[in-house]
Amino acid sequence: MNWGYRIALTYIAFVTLILTMVVMSFQYDVNLVAKDYYKQEIAYQQEIDKISNTQNLRQEPEFRFKPEASALQVQFPHHEEVQGMLTLYRPSDARKDQKYPLTLDQEGNLYIPSKGLQAGLWRIKLDWQADGLAYYLEKKMRVKPEGILELLN
Repeated sequence: MNWGYRIALTYIAFVTLILTMVVMSFQYDVNLVAKDYYKQEIAYQQEIDKISNTQNLRQEPEFRFKPEASALQVQFPHHEEVQGMLTLYRPSDARKDQKYPLTLDQEGNLYIPSKGLQAGLWRIKLDWQADGLAYYLEKKMRVKPEGILELLN
């Protein structure tokens, strides 16, 4: 085989490799952090104010894993007239995000079932209003393959 064929085969192999990589890249699903990223960025000062309000609280809501109930428990110390939303945010796959309205029981507890949560890292985003002020709290949580929740921070 002469040099001309070797150069042609090398060129064809290179083009095939590049085309394969292009096809594979189009099949890969890319998730953005949020679909309305720019809208959220503009409203970020409000979030900073909410975090400041949360830091000024005497007692923040407490997060615990209740294995007997297979649920995440969020306990509000002062639960009169609390309104808001708890979001379980999955950084690696936005389709798995879950939102729960704050419907508290008599003791001020909210229970979020841990069944169906995929193993891995999650962020708990708690956004609520009480006594005319808005609050925001974020925690990290790891779900283990056996369904056990581990709170991080």
